[in-house]
Amino acid sequence: MKKKILMAGMLLCTAVYSKEIGLVEVLEKLKVNNYEIKSQEQEIEIKKLTVKKEFKKLFPGADFEVEKEILNNQQYKDGANVFGPQKVTAGINVYSGGKLVNNYKKVKKDFSKSEIDLILINQDMEIKAIELYFEILSLNKQKEITLFAKDTLLKQEKRLDILFSNNKMVSKNELLEVKADIMSIDAELLEYADSIRVAKEKLFVLIGEDINSDYTFTEYNEEFLRKSREQLQMDIEKAKKEGNLALKKDLDIEKAELDVKIARAGFLPTIKLNVEYRLDDDIKYGDNHKDWGLEIEASMNVFQWGATLDDIDSKKIALERRELEKNNVLENLTVDIRSKYSKIEQLKKEITIAKERKLLLEESTKIQNIRFTNGMLSSLDYLESIQLLRRAEEKGYVLQKDLILANKEYNNLIR
Repeated sequence: MKKKILMAGMLLCTAVYSKEIGLVEVLEKLKVNNYEIKSQEQEIEIKKLTVKKEFKKLFPGADFEVEKEILNNQQYKDGANVFGPQKVTAGINVYSGGKLVNNYKKVKKDFSKSEIDLILINQDMEIKAIELYFEILSLNKQKEITLFAKDTLLKQEKRLDILFSNNKMVSKNELLEVKADIMSIDAELLEYADSIRVAKEKLFVLIGEDINSDYTFTEYNEEFLRKSREQLQMDIEKAKKEGNLALKKDLDIEKAELDVKIARAGFLPTIKLNVEYRLDDDIKYGDNHKDWGLEIEASMNVFQWGATLDDIDSKKIALERRELEKNNVLENLTVDIRSKYSKIEQLKKEITIAKERKLLLEESTKIQNIRFTNGMLSSLDYLESIQLLRRAEEKGYVLQKDLILANKEYNNLIR
């Protein structure tokens, strides 16, 4: 019996107490489980295999040849038709106008670009997770304040009901107003519960958790270092030289340069060296010995109505466009970094003001709660004070979220 009671108690504790999770843990789960991140990691593996494939094209290849003549009036010396391995051929591209080497270099650039894309996708997913995380914190706090208001209204309803029943100079209208306010709050609580559920499910999908997971989201506090204007300029220079956006555009330019070289290879000859070893006696032609053969194969496009020139010109235009894109990205990068810096400084000031205002409203709400409980304040005025506090809490979370996002976006831009 005691064992059953103990197990029931453990199950009850499990049901009542959910696991706590903070923003750091959320972002860690995101890196491991997020679909977009895992998909890009698989894309990197595909690019890696493509690099290997292009590299192997630089080495000699070998072919086996099998022949059988179905119709032939000539009688072979031994009276048999030939069927089976006839020869082995190994070939290597001695010169391809640089096409093979440049294709290999190009896929290596694609691989490097896919690694940068992984970093950028991870940054985008982090921003989405942070937004949802603070939305949940804000909704939970507003729900908590609303529950507090409901508890106060229920107590007031009970007090007014007793006074009204005993004919203590309380109008029925006053009692009905409180009852109506309680019903309105119940509707708000249902709305909060649904909004919290939706936000949680979106976050759980993002971080690869079961949508029915039960987590308690903890508050997040972070101190941000104040950066000087000198540090800002250093960050801008670093981002333009070493940042992921700049590096990605550099790779695009390098790929475009390789495309021009590959197009120019259309004017150049290709030379291939083939080594052949026959495995059978050449019965067909009366040659009774196995032999080696060496063959040099050269080819060149002599005339294509200017198609190669058109291809080169189009690749040059694409290269110029990539260079213009990089210049545009770097200019916008400077503007974005300065903008984020100003936003961070502004948000810090707004958060300080918002915290002080919230403390004042909390004190005011306590006073209004006492006045309402003692019948010195209407339910309408009391709920107005509650609404002001809820808005202040919501504003605080929005500002905190905006500061964290602005700081993260600033760091993302300079990396």
